Amino acid sequence: MDPDVLLTVSEAQKMLGVSRTTIDRLFRSGAIESLKVGKLRRVPVASVHAYIARQLREQKEAKR
Repeated sequence: MDPDVLLTVSEAQKMLGVSRTTIDRLFRSGAIESLKVGKLRRVPVASVHAYIARQLREQKEAKR
């Protein structure tokens, strides 16, 4: 997927398999970036991919 693609919040939720509450918490904490396009919130797919990569890296390091 093109890293410049913007996802809807619902699409980002589905990619991660999380609830609306969890994705909102990830936005507030800065773990996943989002932006407003008019009144709509959009999520760069690159931000979702970066979050997944960080989580995988942290889990690997925790197992050491």
